[in-house]
Amino acid sequence: MVGRQVMFHMTREDEDRFLEFVRSTGNVLVLPDISQAPEFRPLAHLPEYFAGNSWAKVWLFNRDVSKKLLTRYVPEQGHHVIEYGSSAVELLRSHPKHETKDTLQWGRIWADFWYLDSQNTFQKKELAFVQWYDSLAKWIRTKFVRVSWNDFAGPGALGLQKQGWKLT
Repeated sequence: MVGRQVMFHMTREDEDRFLEFVRSTGNVLVLPDISQAPEFRPLAHLPEYFAGNSWAKVWLFNRDVSKKLLTRYVPEQGHHVIEYGSSAVELLRSHPKHETKDTLQWGRIWADFWYLDSQNTFQKKELAFVQWYDSLAKWIRTKFVRVSWNDFAGPGALGLQKQGWKLT
């Protein structure tokens, strides 16, 4: 299924501002991408860049707009994952490129608004979830500066760019 995304460049400070807004929208959990246990433990803070297996991607789940959080065990990998049928927003983090000192890699928020039910029929996700995603996307589009068609840069990322960093 094709979802919707907004791409961005963020520093840790930009992330903090964004997550402060996200958390102000309701009973929001920031969840790791993978978990050894069936229950995903919410993150109080985002992991450091390149630390562990689940630093680059997290999920934003607002319990005020949906109770639909689906997980499954992946035996080949030995951990649990959040399924794309969940009413959760994927946050792929912007970060310094691993082997360079002057490149900031893009990130994105992404969500799909359809899921397959038990009869393998596509169903729309909750309207409240769609509206919540739209509010997150709008925040990025209005608080950050457009640097290309669907790419926005936060104040910290723009500061790095002025210092000679590349936004890729």
